[in-house]
Amino acid sequence: MPKKRFNVSQAKDIPGRDKPIWLKHGVAFMDENGKIRVKLESLPLPNTEGEVWLNLFEDDGQAPKLEAEIINF
Repeated sequence: MPKKRFNVSQAKDIPGRDKPIWLKHGVAFMDENGKIRVKLESLPLPNTEGEVWLNLFEDDGQAPKLEAEIINF
């Protein structure tokens, strides 16, 4: 059974925007036993309450969008 791969992302609220932007912080892998290993490539910043929330999104194999494309510059 192949390993599942996930993107480790964090939502960042931007003043004046309705939706947050998503920052990719690394990758995660789920092995055959269901254990998840995480490799962070950058350090996530805490929100205004001092908490760090990360989300795992299954990797669809597509290249991530550039941040400028997400922000719509």
